[in-house]
Amino acid sequence: MIPNQVRALTLALLLNCLVFPVPVSAAQEPQETPEQQEESSPADRQDKENQGTPPDQAEPSQSDELTEPNDATGEDAGPQRPTRRPGLLPVSLTAEVDLGSRPVGPALFHRRALVVATSGGELLSLDAVTLVTRWKLGMPGAELFPPCRVPNGVLVASSPGTVMLVQPETGEILNEVSIGSPIASSPTCDGSILFFATPDSEVLAYDVGQWKEKWRSKLQASPLAMTLGAGLLLVSDNAGGLNALEMETGTLRWQFQGPGNLEAPAVFDDAGERLYIGDTAGFFYSISVRDGKVQYRWANGAAIAHAALLEEDRLFVVSYANTLFCYRTGNGHELWRTNLPGRPAAAPVRVRRRVVVLTLNGQVSEYLPGGQAAPLAYDAPDDILPYPTFLPAGMALPLRSGKLLLLHSREPTPSEAVEPSEGEESEDEIEEELPDPN
Repeated sequence: MIPNQVRALTLALLLNCLVFPVPVSAAQEPQETPEQQEESSPADRQDKENQGTPPDQAEPSQSDELTEPNDATGEDAGPQRPTRRPGLLPVSLTAEVDLGSRPVGPALFHRRALVVATSGGELLSLDAVTLVTRWKLGMPGAELFPPCRVPNGVLVASSPGTVMLVQPETGEILNEVSIGSPIASSPTCDGSILFFATPDSEVLAYDVGQWKEKWRSKLQASPLAMTLGAGLLLVSDNAGGLNALEMETGTLRWQFQGPGNLEAPAVFDDAGERLYIGDTAGFFYSISVRDGKVQYRWANGAAIAHAALLEEDRLFVVSYANTLFCYRTGNGHELWRTNLPGRPAAAPVRVRRRVVVLTLNGQVSEYLPGGQAAPLAYDAPDDILPYPTFLPAGMALPLRSGKLLLLHSREPTPSEAVEPSEGEESEDEIEEELPDPN
């Protein structure tokens, strides 16, 4: 017989198991179903990812899955199969137009239209989907500069000093004035203020809202390029100088002198504390916006003629050594460099996960975050002019032949499909749209 004490202990154990069930081990815990994961908030999902997954091994987010638009308008026709298109490419030729002469500067994208100035003295508005001409203005014999947008229309200036305000939808000339000074280089707009340089080494601020001169400032050499930022108008000159003028008054705040000409526009950081600019001597500078002092400089070995691409703590620079550099902005450390298929035609541009670079020999190439060239490229039928326009659904590409190509990003075929590399999945931010063309 079982002793009474043993019988009592056994009964106590059975009752304890019924009241307090044995806990399930971590390996046996039920996993969330995909439906439950969808219902959880993005913040909850991010917290779970950060707890046990290194950033460079994180799974791509839903923003990485891009849907192909129904047509060049960018409008969706309803639910579609997600397509992994990490950059601009591949593209297909949607339309082309022969402008009769070369475009001048980049086209201005405005409400589904491209406003283009040509070397033949014409200003045209082209449909951004079909490139059909909407309206055309002619100024024979006048050298035009690229159009710029102001609050009440589109401005186009000519070298003799004529400025026209045009209604962008109809082409109606709202106003036309002679500002009394010839214009030597492409004007820059800020609101209703037009900044431009004259052949007499002067910089003018002209108020197109009141149609009168605001201020005029004299430089020591002929101006080359202008950039606006942090309350300053930066004007480089052909003697290697960089002049920082107060936007409101034209007063010189500081001047920087380098060994080569600063033909590339400067780029400001988000805080407005630093600017970055390259010169024809092959140096790239980090300069204090407050006093113009050089914080550090990088020797690239070849001329830099295009603006840099600045993204948080990374800076992408192209040089005439056919090289794309990536630097860390904080200390100037070079992260990587890679060869380009030709001389760069324009500044590098970020499109989603890729950095896009155009070369003068007609190639559009993409580069991964680690500097590797993506397998897809686009070869234009002629040399590229150095001012493409990126659109919400692709790009407008001007050629030296006078043609303008409209290229639309499309869904890759199975043979073109590219899986993202490990470097791509470590990107902190994913841009789902193409660069803002404005």
